[in-house]
Amino acid sequence: MNEKNSSARATVITEEDLAAIDVQGVLNEPLRATDPINKIFLVIGTAMAVIATIGIGGLMLINVALRYIWGSSLPVATEGPSYFFGWLIAAGAIIAQAQLGHVAVDLVPSLLRPRARKALLVAIWVASTLLLAYGAYLGLYLSGVLSDQKTLVMEWPVLGSFAAFIVMMLVMAVQALIRTILLLREPAGAISGQSADSVLTGGVGTAASADPDSNRRPHVDDSRDDSGSDEKGARDV
Repeated sequence: MNEKNSSARATVITEEDLAAIDVQGVLNEPLRATDPINKIFLVIGTAMAVIATIGIGGLMLINVALRYIWGSSLPVATEGPSYFFGWLIAAGAIIAQAQLGHVAVDLVPSLLRPRARKALLVAIWVASTLLLAYGAYLGLYLSGVLSDQKTLVMEWPVLGSFAAFIVMMLVMAVQALIRTILLLREPAGAISGQSADSVLTGGVGTAASADPDSNRRPHVDDSRDDSGSDEKGARDV
């Protein structure tokens, strides 16, 4: 009868559980870089994002106003937003890399022992550095082909917009290299496989959590009055 009552006990989702999965609090947090060098890149990426957002938003506002009032728009207001949009994407990628904000899966590192976890994470960041550097190399290679091309409306050089991709890959390659060096200098026991503050590295410079899944488990309310269940079980018997 006790086994039947325990199985009938439902898992209760509390306000703390809902707060743990609420992403709005994360969005409201200030930007935080993982190390001093990435803090510099965070400032650079933020400045790029602000400038690009103001420029694109201003051109789009002018375009809408002119179309609404006179039924036409300026060529720069038509082509400008798409021309500078690549720089906004590059800024966002650099900001996310500085904070370890890119989407990643850390299931495998969390299952390994400290030394194996560190070796795997170092290998991941070395591979990331090489891939990003190779992407920058390909961008530089293609820049020669695009150097003579111009946009259709304003006849701006296409390379001015494509350069955002090259800058993004170069900066992210440096960021990945810095993170690789930090991981190599970090003791294996101080690298956690799962952390809410970092992805892949599992928290460089932070101690491993004794129970990383403790904040993810639904709360079971053991204080409920089971008298009703006991009575029901007695009737069933």
